[in-house]
Amino acid sequence: MLRLACLMAFLLASTPASADDSFRTKIAPLLQTHCVKCHGPDKQLGDLRLDDLPAEVSRDRDRWRAVRDQLRDGLMPPPKQTRPDDAAVRQAVAWISARTGEATAKLPNEGNLIPHELLFGTPAQVEPASPPRVWRLSPEAYLGFSKGLARGKTPAGLVQPFTLTPERGIKDFASLYSIDEPSTEILIRNAEAMVGVQTAHEIIDGKPRGKNDSVREFVTLMDPALEPTRPQLEAAVKLQFRLAIGRVPTDEEVARFVDLYEKCAKAGDRPGAVRTMLQAVLLRTDAMFRSELGGGSPDASGRLRLTPDELVTALSLALNDRR
Repeated sequence: MLRLACLMAFLLASTPASADDSFRTKIAPLLQTHCVKCHGPDKQLGDLRLDDLPAEVSRDRDRWRAVRDQLRDGLMPPPKQTRPDDAAVRQAVAWISARTGEATAKLPNEGNLIPHELLFGTPAQVEPASPPRVWRLSPEAYLGFSKGLARGKTPAGLVQPFTLTPERGIKDFASLYSIDEPSTEILIRNAEAMVGVQTAHEIIDGKPRGKNDSVREFVTLMDPALEPTRPQLEAAVKLQFRLAIGRVPTDEEVARFVDLYEKCAKAGDRPGAVRTMLQAVLLRTDAMFRSELGGGSPDASGRLRLTPDELVTALSLALNDRR
């Protein structure tokens, strides 16, 4: 202990006269009393040595931040050791934080590692809004999407296309995830399976009769002898939009999908053309993604409010797995 005391005395004596007196009178004594025993010249638990920390924090920010984080989170000193009083800990944490500068922001999948005092230690200020972004559905939201199309059941053969990275922490779907070519192939097969459930039927007395999980309006169009009218096709597109996306399509959108049916029906398989039309709705961008682009006029800070549809979708997917 005499040797450690001499080292600490040397450290204090080598501090420039212009250094903050708080280091001499408060920080260094705290380190000497509670830290140096296990992190000094003779013993460096965790490969960490603290008796030679420079009073000028900027010369060794990494070690000072380690000290700050351990004190702040109550991890050091260990439970069986004598702890400094709370006021001394708060003072040390504030002193180190004021000299280490702001922490570097981590990627979302690296977790929330922003120091506590940077999150909650200063009054809230108006900051620029998040940039406009488009979010890929989460795995849970995609399953909710598929169940909503199949009367609350997961269609047989459905494959989850939206896997997650294995790292711990926040999963930021807008920054980390997109839909690539393999995912698209799975989505196409899943769309076929979902529409297969919606249009499931059997022919009885020459007419299609739906099953428990099928959609009556779609089953009607499965009659091979029927040539659907345009109003029937438009009604089917509108219903699929409500089931899959949760909104009413525009006239232009309806016309686009009916045109797709007409092109496919030229091959002679009208029920197959209806299924293709319904599958195409499930593969729309706004079925697989949700947007936060905002609308209207920006405020004085240049921020845009979310549109009503964006806000409703964000809230519903935050509270459950369905739009």
